[in-house]
Amino acid sequence: FYGLVNQESWFDMPLNSTDDWLILLIAYPILSVLPQELVFRSYFFHRYKRILPQKPTRVVLSATVFALAHCVYDNWVAIALSFAGGLLFAYTYAHS
Repeated sequence: FYGLVNQESWFDMPLNSTDDWLILLIAYPILSVLPQELVFRSYFFHRYKRILPQKPTRVVLSATVFALAHCVYDNWVAIALSFAGGLLFAYTYAHS
């Protein structure tokens, strides 16, 4: 979505700050994505299993909380995509 809206600056970081871009590609999944998965899937599913015994309820609620955690970006696209991704990740976690 960003690339469609800002086509003129889509490749600015990889072209102008290659080292920073490579560090970001490595550090972001380790320092951000992995902790989010632990909090929003593992912890959530185990912590609330007793009061939310149905998996579909936990999947939707987990995705909702995940999306609400992205409200700090003040961007409705980030919230909507986080909800969609949260549904996918929570569904996968619940069924594996």
